[in-house]
Amino acid sequence: MPTNQAWASHYNHLQRAQQPKQGLGCCSFFAGIIVGGFLTLVIGGAAAIWLLASRHESPFAWPTARPEADADADESEPSATASAESPPASNEDEPAAAAIPPAVPTEPPAPAPPPTASTAEPTIEAPPAPPKVRIWTHTKHYAIQGSTIGQLHSQLMTVGPQDALGRRWDATTDWDVRWKYDCGSDSTEVDVTIDYTMPQWSAPPEAQTFTIQRWNGYYTALEKHEQGHGDNGIAAGHEIKRELDELGSRSNCRELRFTADLEARAIIDKYAQKDVEYDARTNHGILQGVRL
Repeated sequence: MPTNQAWASHYNHLQRAQQPKQGLGCCSFFAGIIVGGFLTLVIGGAAAIWLLASRHESPFAWPTARPEADADADESEPSATASAESPPASNEDEPAAAAIPPAVPTEPPAPAPPPTASTAEPTIEAPPAPPKVRIWTHTKHYAIQGSTIGQLHSQLMTVGPQDALGRRWDATTDWDVRWKYDCGSDSTEVDVTIDYTMPQWSAPPEAQTFTIQRWNGYYTALEKHEQGHGDNGIAAGHEIKRELDELGSRSNCRELRFTADLEARAIIDKYAQKDVEYDARTNHGILQGVRL
């Protein structure tokens, strides 16, 4: 673009070219001055704007390609979206706040599987073995009456049970052992039956407390004594069972049965003798407290 000096030279050249026109000399002179001043202002303003534009970007300029350094600087600076996702930089004098990680949704724990039935086969327990000796116990009572110790003693001697010799006793115990032996299968069965015969007294209203207490103590001792006889019968049954099991099997069943019966009866006689010795040792229970 031409400078002010170049424009002035061009203006003088035009002025000299217009001098031969004598009729309009004065008017042309003043008009040229006015036009030249206006053009000078226009050209000077344009030159000033151009100089300013060369140093600073004009707000009216079209966008141009920016240097690579500026582009790199723009990439290094966080954008608005990035700054929203990350915390802004803080002053060096203030402690930086710890970044809070975003909450991560946790899945609920899986439910425990339902208990499954055990696939193991159930154990089948064997049926209980039959008892070695089967025991049957029975107790029979006979009634006595009276309100005093003397009356009760008299009743015992009058209505008490009798033994094989006709003697009366306050109580008796009869035990019986039966056995069965099968020579083909080596199986034995033993049954013991015990029969107790005991007195029974219901105290009348006129009976004294002393009489009732004496009777209760007497009956407890008598029951214990008779149970001693019953224990002998039970012991006899167990011993017979052991002896028969040891016999084993034999080809001659008759001979085996004879041997089994012989040994079993010998055991019964042994424990019957124990009963006699038991009565002698306890004086038929008197030494055990069987006394009114």
